[in-house]
Parts: sequence; structure tokens; C-alpha cells
Amino acid sequence: MTKKIDPMTIKTITENIFTGEVHIRYSQKSKEFSDRMSQINKGRNYSEETKKHMRESHKDIPLSEEHKKSLSKAMIGKNKGKIHSEETRRKQSKSHIGLIKSEETIRKLKEARKKQKIIHSEETRRKISETNKKIMNNENFKEECRIRRAKQKDTFKSKPEIEVQKYLMKQEISFETHKIIKGLLSPPYQYHQWDIVLEDKKILIEVQGCRWHWCKICNPNSNPIDHRILDNVKRDKIIFEEAQNKGWKVIEIWEHTIKNSEIKFKI
Repeated sequence: MTKKIDPMTIKTITENIFTGEVHIRYSQKSKEFSDRMSQINKGRNYSEETKKHMRESHKDIPLSEEHKKSLSKAMIGKNKGKIHSEETRRKQSKSHIGLIKSEETIRKLKEARKKQKIIHSEETRRKISETNKKIMNNENFKEECRIRRAKQKDTFKSKPEIEVQKYLMKQEISFETHKIIKGLLSPPYQYHQWDIVLEDKKILIEVQGCRWHWCKICNPNSNPIDHRILDNVKRDKIIFEEAQNKGWKVIEIWEHTIKNSEIKFKI
């Protein structure tokens, strides 16, 4: 008498093979079984439910270094020329947020980028430039950058700033660096960090780069074209006037004076 098999039993066994439990057990004992199953499943269309089971089953399975290398090798050229949908790109971007890379991974990525020779067409370069301009000119983006910069604990100090700080130390003048003075400036510049602040004397010192803040001595017969320089010049004029109107003294020290060892100003 033939024993009647429960259809659910067959389904469970089949799904277990694809979800990893049986597959892992056999793959450890026989490579032939693993290769055979790989060939059988090649090009097969799985249902969304099966795909979900397969993803969940592989979440906590540690892969050997050999397995990782074989997977990496198998993926070479797979996505070349492939155009991903907006949804896929969004998911990829989201998956990389907060991802902490090891020093070894960072080193490998840097080496890989050095070997890449990406030559963009004129049209692509134009599109990239236009996109960057739109982003940089967006007021919401600028405001977000100001807030993020205001929260930074350790802000970059340029070489000219360091020279001015050394000069003040020699004069035994106490100061603070990259400070936001609450209530001094109105939006959108309320988060501006002054390079050097002498709060007890109500003095603000801005160490200006001759190119990025457009020094009239270094650029006597020309006007800035770069929108970033124009933004800097506009901002400097507004914040200087506003600070002075509220009783603060603003001192501008230009980069060329520091290079020529001319750091002299009255406090």
C-alpha cells in the first residue's frame, strides 16, 4: 500500500532547501550537491514569498572568506551599464547611511578609485555642474550646512588663522576661536562662526582668504564670477555691518598680509 504524502510536507522540504537549512547541511558534506542545485536553480523565477524566505534565512549565516571572494568574482561586470530604477537607487542610498567601513575597506576603495579612469563627456560634465549649482544655491541646503557647521566640535583652522592666533598669544591676548555669538546676527547668518572672538573687548577678527573673499589688492581690476565667491562677498558685507551696528569692532586680516609677515593691528 502506497503511503499518502501530505502536500505541506513536500512544500516544507522544498522551501527548506532554498531557505538554507538543508542546503547548508549538504553543502558542508558534498560540493557536488551544491553545484547541482546551483545549476538546477539557474534562471528560475521565484515567487516574492520564496525570495523573502531566502533573504531571511541568509541574514545571520557567516560566510567564509572563500565564499565572499567567489561571490565578489561572480558579481564583476553584472551591473555594468545597468540603469537602476529610482526606487532601487533610493534603497541603495538608504542602506549605506551610517555604514562604518573598516580601515582595510577604506584603503581598498581608495586604491580601486585610483585605478578607475572615468572620462565624462561634455554633456555629462555640464549636467553635473548644473546639478551642483542648483544644490549649492538652494536656501534650504545652505541653512542645513550652517546648522551642521554650528554643531561641529572641532572646526578646521587654516594656516593664516593659526598664524594670527600665534601672534595674539605672543601679545598675551586671550581669545576664542570659531564662536557663534547668539543674537548678534539675523537669519540666515545667525549661525555664522567668527574666526577669532575677543568677547571682553567686543572685537571680532575674520581671517580672509584673498581668493575666496576677493581681496581688492590681489584682484584690483576684476570682479568675481564664481557664485561661491559672490556669496562670500555678499555675506561678509552684511554680517560686518550688522555686527558694527550692534557695537562690535570687526577687524579683517587678509591672507597676503600674513604671507608677507605684516600681522599688525590695534586691539
